[in-house]
Amino acid sequence: MAITRLGLSNPVANDDVAIATFNAPYLVSVTAANKASVTTPVCKVSIYVVPNNATVAAQYAYIAANITLTVGQSFETFRFATNAGDTLYVRATTANVSFSVNGVEQNDVALPENVSQTFTNKVIRGDDNTLYLEKGTTAERPALAEVGYVRFNTEFEKLEVKTSTGWQQVGWNA
Repeated sequence: MAITRLGLSNPVANDDVAIATFNAPYLVSVTAANKASVTTPVCKVSIYVVPNNATVAAQYAYIAANITLTVGQSFETFRFATNAGDTLYVRATTANVSFSVNGVEQNDVALPENVSQTFTNKVIRGDDNTLYLEKGTTAERPALAEVGYVRFNTEFEKLEVKTSTGWQQVGWNA
């Protein structure tokens, strides 16, 4: 899924502005730019998230708090997660700051992929949340398999597990 601009704001001085309210989990960052042409007054910027159902300021998550932003400067926050129902607020002590929030929705369809990973002596492959065991003939059993290793034996068309006494078929009619 592509990165999307989720909100823009050029707020008046000392005004807390809701720049985005999220209807799903997102990974976002905020860019702030000082458009002023004079150095006074000093500009300070704050960026914070009000979580869904938060009732007091102590529950807010500050991403930036009173960061000095001099004439012609800009910065981008690190990426941070938001949840459905959260609201992102920005505030500047001068009216010369422009804010932009960009992000990507976090869900299973955003990054579809098949991954094959090896964990010590076990290989797990997944496709649509289905796990596939290693398979092969009796001769292809892994020599270094530990007790508890499970695989599908294609000769017998049955699962087998490595026990302390050797390979044992498991299941019905084993």
